[in-house]
Amino acid sequence: AVQVILGADSKASADEATVEADVVSKTSSGGQGVSSAAKVLDDVFQELAGDCGVVAVKSGHTWKNTSQPTLQPSQCHKRLSTSCTLSFRQMQCPDECPFLAPDPFFPCMFSCRAKGRCSESNLNTPFPDAKYLLCSTCSVAGCKVCSDAGTCDECHDGFAEMDGGCILASTVGLNSAMGVVLYVLIGLIVLLVLMAFGYCLAGSRSPNAEHNQRSIDAGRRHRHLSKVNRWDLFGKTPRTKYPLAVSNSENIMGMGIGLFYNGIRFMVVVGVLTTLSSYIVADSGGLREIMHSPEFTRLDMLLQALMTTKMKNNIIPAVVLSPMTSCSTTTPEGIQEKLQSVAASRALAFGVLYVGLLASSLYFVAAQKRFSKRFDEESTSMSDFCVLLKGLPTDLTDEVALKKWAEAQLAQSRINYEVQGVSIGYDFGGDDALKWEVYDMLDRFCSATEIELMLKGKTADAQEMAFAKESLGNLKDDVAKDRSKAQEWFDGEKKLKATGQAFLVMSKSTGKDAIMKAYDAKESLFTYQQKQIQVAEVNSEPPDICWENLGITDEAIASNEWKAVGQVLQMFIFISVLTMAFNLYVVMPYLAAGSNASGPLMTVNGIIMGIINGQLGGKVWNSAWGVGYHRKDRADVWLFNVNFLITLCRLHGSCGTLLYASNTFISLFMTIYAVMATDPEVAAEGVGMFFKELSTTTVGLESTVFHTLFMMLIPGQLFVNPLMGYLQGNIVPFLQANLVAKIIYVWKCLPEKLLFLLKALLPWSPDNVDKYERRNAENGMVAGQIGLPWDYSNLILNPLSVFFTFFFVSTTCTPYSAYLVAWAVFFFLYSRFMHLRVQSVAFHSTHKLDRSVWMVWGCVPLALIGTCAMTWVFRAGLVLKGAPLWQKVLLMLVTYALSCLVWVLSLRALYPLLKEDSPDMLEGDFKDCKREWIFSWFNCNPVFTLKCLYYLPKFLQDTEMGKVKEKLLKKKDIWGHPIACGDDEDVVRYFKPGKEFLHFSPEKQKSIHEGDFQDWLEFETYLAHINRFAERVRLNKVNSGDFYEKLEDFLPNFDDAF
Repeated sequence: AVQVILGADSKASADEATVEADVVSKTSSGGQGVSSAAKVLDDVFQELAGDCGVVAVKSGHTWKNTSQPTLQPSQCHKRLSTSCTLSFRQMQCPDECPFLAPDPFFPCMFSCRAKGRCSESNLNTPFPDAKYLLCSTCSVAGCKVCSDAGTCDECHDGFAEMDGGCILASTVGLNSAMGVVLYVLIGLIVLLVLMAFGYCLAGSRSPNAEHNQRSIDAGRRHRHLSKVNRWDLFGKTPRTKYPLAVSNSENIMGMGIGLFYNGIRFMVVVGVLTTLSSYIVADSGGLREIMHSPEFTRLDMLLQALMTTKMKNNIIPAVVLSPMTSCSTTTPEGIQEKLQSVAASRALAFGVLYVGLLASSLYFVAAQKRFSKRFDEESTSMSDFCVLLKGLPTDLTDEVALKKWAEAQLAQSRINYEVQGVSIGYDFGGDDALKWEVYDMLDRFCSATEIELMLKGKTADAQEMAFAKESLGNLKDDVAKDRSKAQEWFDGEKKLKATGQAFLVMSKSTGKDAIMKAYDAKESLFTYQQKQIQVAEVNSEPPDICWENLGITDEAIASNEWKAVGQVLQMFIFISVLTMAFNLYVVMPYLAAGSNASGPLMTVNGIIMGIINGQLGGKVWNSAWGVGYHRKDRADVWLFNVNFLITLCRLHGSCGTLLYASNTFISLFMTIYAVMATDPEVAAEGVGMFFKELSTTTVGLESTVFHTLFMMLIPGQLFVNPLMGYLQGNIVPFLQANLVAKIIYVWKCLPEKLLFLLKALLPWSPDNVDKYERRNAENGMVAGQIGLPWDYSNLILNPLSVFFTFFFVSTTCTPYSAYLVAWAVFFFLYSRFMHLRVQSVAFHSTHKLDRSVWMVWGCVPLALIGTCAMTWVFRAGLVLKGAPLWQKVLLMLVTYALSCLVWVLSLRALYPLLKEDSPDMLEGDFKDCKREWIFSWFNCNPVFTLKCLYYLPKFLQDTEMGKVKEKLLKKKDIWGHPIACGDDEDVVRYFKPGKEFLHFSPEKQKSIHEGDFQDWLEFETYLAHINRFAERVRLNKVNSGDFYEKLEDFLPNFDDAF
């Protein structure tokens, strides 16, 4: 051990190397040889450095030189600095305080402690080890003085001693109660499992087991089809998967997806710039030469050396060293000068980083603007054919009459373009019962259509076909009731009114451009009954329109926004108060004692907080859609803003183990408090220590804060959290829904009252425990939609968390910053996988969300870097030297405000937040666009679809002429207006993600479902194959002889993944 230590000393001369061999030979001759070796080392360093000993004593927050190199009793319990590079034997701690406590950060600093005061300098070293006369670590949480490494003699204030350990006195009874609660919960779960097995062994089974199992199968199939697919109405292959390497410029679900992936690429640039800056400041001023990295534990290194050499008590402690430093040239004054140089270097580097990030961010935003414009010009979608008419009479619900009026108005303005039709916004969202009735009717219609296509296309076996005929008969009875009810909505006293808004759909994309150009020049382009009709440009796609909300006014939406924010804030404050109380009375005392809280109480608290935070997430989601936005992009912006703020301030992470805490500012501050608590003498300064000039008093603790914060980030926040999101947000809910549905509706393996309780775990469950309908299973098992508001939050929060650590000094910031680049690459691949293989389709057809995200980027993470640079300016003593704390805080706030102002003004000048006119490069045709996208302004309109389905046939048959024409012409030609349809213009279809196949002919149904559950990147594939194989084994269709041969038939397809 001595050989390794001496050889590592950077200042050792060639003469020392000669002595090394003699030292090594003597260390092998037992205790006498070790003593002689230590004397040789003393002689060597006595010759090189002269007399060594204590050179400075810490008094308050400063160091004072001392003229007494040998240790004095008056120096007990004070921090000391030595000039001895290897040996402390010449200045052995006095008998009044014989235990050596090495400084965890500076190798040439230490203190001498009495037996009961080891933890005063470092809470992590409460064990006075008499064998080595060292203050050592102890595994007992909350212990002030340990008798050995695992037994406590005296606990910290507020803790009670119990069986050699310590427990927070205020939670003694509560911990016992929580332990009982945990055991009871585990017992109940075991009892339920045993009871379920008992019911199954007794042959319990639902009377509707076959029907319910087919509904579950339909739910799984709907989940599979609801994911992102490339649909082709007239191609040879109706459905294919997009490769993970698909280009950003391809229009898959709108421009929003491409903009998002451009943002991830920009994060690579941010990571590279950050890494370069970190490299510059990592060893500025020779920082590595004067302090350790927090990854190295000086005490462990010392103990290892002592235990290896087996030194005797009369020469302990013999070796306290730094492999990087010569203490004869390292003094507190010299360290202080170097630290000021470090602070000045960091101020300059982070200032340059801010300017670099500001310039690159502005360039990137300009590139996003160009991408949006080019994307809109090169791709054709339904928004290219439509304008919104506002201010129409609410009793105008005749599509044919409205179309003729629009054609006449355009002719008067000499706009000679064909009108394809109009899609009226019906006012049906104000009545919740009516709204759900509309969507229930559409679900039943889609289910009936799916069964009809199965029967006509013969895509199932004989048994399945027979069951399908029976199900279709039941559905037709419900559809007949729906028909009579829906007809009243379009003719009679219960006739639905319009919202005063209608989408005017042109046959050519140039028609829309001509209308908007004429309207900009002449505001009175459309007038109805001498009332001017407003024209608004439409940028969203039909699936992005919230049709039920079109009747809600802008004033009501603004009012609902504040109400929704208030409701979310109320719930958030309630959770915050509970969490802060728990942190204050349970977590903080443990942190103050240098430990993390644990035990049954923490386990139960974690379960409760997980449930509560799940409810908060659901509240945020429901509030966004309850505001009444007309378009999905506005709801996405609201979700991003609220989710970002809540995630930034969320408290639940601080209740668990800090290493895996959620990376939010509250948990960051809790972590800082935990680190500060380990050094009570330094922590007495409070958070003001981080605003003073950089000094030896605080720099070691700052380095540990930096290291601890990054242990939260890596791998937890950056890498583990996304993977846990995939597991907990997708795999677990799907398995849970499948298992609970089978327990209740197939096996029925619990008493009925317990089944009703268990039903709470099944999304979209019906009111009974007997029959599980297809639409319940489909809605309950569908995967979560692609959530760009949540994905975008990572692009802000993760760089923000990394930038926050720059307020603290560290010797290892370069590799940590490089992880930001690694995370960006990982997150790009992870997002592609989630969007194209896991989550269900969701359209993001505008750049509104992207615009909002980058506004936040400049006002939060980017402004924080500017503030950080200013902080290091006054920590280097360049400005406000010796000024009070409030002036420094004020300067930071002013710097932050100016950084935000610079960004906002620059962004507004570069990107005026207004969509510029960008006509398509080629003239688009409505019919061609519909073939490509399947959806249209007609088959996405829920009420119009029901009108075409239930009212139009009756309307056409009311006259004899209509009956004759219906046999000769298509419905749209007789009516004079397009209907909601698929590839057949005479058959009504409703567009719903996951139901695109309903728009195809029966002949194509078999090819659509070919290759289902064969993609090895989809976890549902493996579950489907296991179920199929288990079913064949249950039916004795697999013999033991051909087991492995049959097993190969169920393996997924590993081709064409990327």
